[in-house]
Amino acid sequence: NTSVGNETAFMSVWGDDPTSGVGLFVKKAGNVGIGTTSPAYKLTINSTNGTDNLFQVATTTNQGIMVINNQGNVGIGTVSPNNGLTVSKASVGSAVRSDVINTDNTNGASHAWFVSSVGGTSAGDPFITFDISGTTDWSLGADNSDSDKLKISQSTALGTTDRLTIDTSGNVGIGTTQPSSTL
Repeated sequence: NTSVGNETAFMSVWGDDPTSGVGLFVKKAGNVGIGTTSPAYKLTINSTNGTDNLFQVATTTNQGIMVINNQGNVGIGTVSPNNGLTVSKASVGSAVRSDVINTDNTNGASHAWFVSSVGGTSAGDPFITFDISGTTDWSLGADNSDSDKLKISQSTALGTTDRLTIDTSGNVGIGTTQPSSTL
């Protein structure tokens, strides 16, 4: 047993210089700390310099399979995710696919869905962009700043190059954002 401050360890592993910080610390209660001597959870990981990835699964050639960086971003297929979730894969001759699957087949209320959401009426637009790198982008979503109209735009944002608009009354406009009839 080792004591560090008020913590008693079942096991601790230090780097070359024990004064520079703990490598691995296991409390008697079973909590494991990496980069900390006070793990509050079953696994607590602290970055020692604030720039390291907190968690990484990699191949033997150090190719990132999955990473959680110090900003809380998750990367699958990349070691440097720039957003909350980044999935990246070069798949020559086949598709890169992400699934949201509800495998229940016994109840009509067993749905699966993807949600794009914003914080309220003063926020931006919830939308999805379909991107062909270097050519045309298309976006589909609700234009929060234009009476919550559903729009398809030839752009990476809504309200810039709108091609189809459906207002909350069900009026449909092609080439106009002010439809006056159902079609």
